[in-house]
Amino acid sequence: IRTQDGEQRLAVLKRIPTKAIAAEAFCALVLRAWGLHVHQPFVIEEDGAVIGYASADDGYPNLKQRMGLTIALPDEAKEKLVLSAAQLIAKFSQTPLAIAADEAIDNQDRNLGNILWDGLNVVWIDHEGAMGIRQEDGQNKLAALMCLLDSVEPTKVAAVNSAHGIQHSPHVDAEATAPILFSGLGFGNTLTGRLNNLAADVLKRFPQPQDLLSNQ
Repeated sequence: IRTQDGEQRLAVLKRIPTKAIAAEAFCALVLRAWGLHVHQPFVIEEDGAVIGYASADDGYPNLKQRMGLTIALPDEAKEKLVLSAAQLIAKFSQTPLAIAADEAIDNQDRNLGNILWDGLNVVWIDHEGAMGIRQEDGQNKLAALMCLLDSVEPTKVAAVNSAHGIQHSPHVDAEATAPILFSGLGFGNTLTGRLNNLAADVLKRFPQPQDLLSNQ
């Protein structure tokens, strides 16, 4: 891509509906402001019309590729690889923040294909279905993945703390950066509403004491 100042950048381009472009851009601006590692966003125009969304490409593979997870694998092998991925993700320092951020932006599609890792650094991508655009099963998939582990308590505590930090962070006025793109979508109001009870909502994603003692 070529930026407005003439710089050429390597980027991943997605031709998606305008509302999904807006969600990607809005979430990238907000998550980056909160400190989450998200690629720099670009809204792509051609002949004066918005045609797509692009994010800077660092060449990182996603975890699905890293773990060798394919449809052809037997279910037992898939389960073992997913568990190994969960153990790896639990070690990422940004995972608790990502759990809280996903809850805040209503991202129900976090999966191993949109977590990039080069062996050292992690990047969180693909938020086109957030902000209520794509309703799936209502899960926080990253929190659910952590719940596969025997010891989830440290991640739970850190995720709730991250949620408190987001709730008390300065307001991120992402809409001010591209008012035409975000006009009429109400993303700012939606996000503000979700932040009100964020820490409590994140806590609910993890087993509660009564759940751990139950025989059900």
